[in-house]
Amino acid sequence: MFLLDVLLAVLLFLAIVALISIATAAYLSMPLVDVLNKLLRRIGLAGPWRGSRTIGARGTGVIDEIHVSPDGARGYGKLLTQGELWDARCDAALAAELETGDEVEFVYEEGLVVQILRKRAPPRRTG
Repeated sequence: MFLLDVLLAVLLFLAIVALISIATAAYLSMPLVDVLNKLLRRIGLAGPWRGSRTIGARGTGVIDEIHVSPDGARGYGKLLTQGELWDARCDAALAAELETGDEVEFVYEEGLVVQILRKRAPPRRTG
């Protein structure tokens, strides 16, 4: 009898959680999936969403890791921009001079890939 009561309590709890999720989605006039994706994006567990990145648009980011391919033909690595980690590509010569933490300019490409254009100059100090 005790196990039946526990099972009913768990089912009641899950039903309440489901109703709260549905009510939140209806209140925000969005499908439940959009509400969950918005939450996941806010905490950094979801990638870019439709309309957030345009192929060919430029941006700035910070090098997370960078390597030169074994054949020396190109550079590849990871770039952090707006809290998102992207696959990065660049010329081998540029990759050789970049280090983790360098700020760079890039262009968005297809998928979650960016093309690094150049290293950004450090800000000038005045005074």
